[in-house]
Amino acid sequence: GPGMMIAADLQTGQVYENTEVKKRVALSYPYGKWIKENMRSLKAENFLASTVFETDKLLRSQQAFGYSSEDVQMVIESMAAQGKEPTFCMGDDIPLAILSQKPHMLYDYFKQRFAQVTNPAIDPLREGLVMSLEV
Repeated sequence: GPGMMIAADLQTGQVYENTEVKKRVALSYPYGKWIKENMRSLKAENFLASTVFETDKLLRSQQAFGYSSEDVQMVIESMAAQGKEPTFCMGDDIPLAILSQKPHMLYDYFKQRFAQVTNPAIDPLREGLVMSLEV
């Protein structure tokens, strides 16, 4: 399954499964000791003592680069607060740009909204390395 490992020692012919591989790696060096000796804690710090952008300039910049209020609230604020990338479900219920009542950037009208993978490859444009229509 995902995240599982298997290893083979070609000298001895031994095959190691997931837990044994991870156990051998974990015990190969004194990682716990190194962490205790070298870990440094960082103090919390407020890096922004003043506003970087005026509100109207910030809004104009966000509009120019295609940020919606949803992008700001759900993605940027989430990343700033948690210090990591946000995760969402894979469902996409946003209407196509051409059908939306909200303004969109020009590229929104042309971008592909989903990833389609076929096996065997049947798309000569996107899978040209492994598929051809030539006879």
